[in-house]
Amino acid sequence: MKNRTRASVSAATVKPAQAIKADLAARIIASVDRMGLTVREAHARTGQAAADFSRLRGGQLERFTIERLLEITEALGERLSLSLKAESDSEGVQLPGPLADHARELRILCRRYSVRRLGAFGSVLRQDFDATRSDIDLAVEFGRSRRYGPADQYFRFKESLERLLGRKVDLVELRAMPASRLKQSIERSQVPVYEQAA
Repeated sequence: MKNRTRASVSAATVKPAQAIKADLAARIIASVDRMGLTVREAHARTGQAAADFSRLRGGQLERFTIERLLEITEALGERLSLSLKAESDSEGVQLPGPLADHARELRILCRRYSVRRLGAFGSVLRQDFDATRSDIDLAVEFGRSRRYGPADQYFRFKESLERLLGRKVDLVELRAMPASRLKQSIERSQVPVYEQAA
């Protein structure tokens, strides 16, 4: 791992989910190189097989899920902010899966319903996502709305998302969820879709 060459991955020429994985892989390798970790040290920190770091460095990402790459990143002590969707820098940025076709409309809906953050998790981030049948799992954090009460804000936003995306949306309000492994898993694996500008 002393080799300082960067991972040969390019997010500009791949599909949305692959682009996310490519970005994560590049960040993992950059982190390993920055800390000067050997293969053995990287394995000890992350539990990831030594050979997998060679695969990451070479851009061989087929066997990795986004969730697993996020776990490796966290194990290395990195706190990622995948700048996929910050409102101030979201023009022209690819979203995961079917969300990519509706980036502008999603931003408009998020502003209309006073959304602070919106994240995608679950099957929409995976390569086996079924564009014809799968639901879309989204996690939302609302700000205070002058137009809608909390219930209207949630249900109107959910209905608007389903009309826009043409499929069922499972919308999870994380702040309303009790502490649980499921909540921790969602918080760890979600990929930003929208974030209100500061």
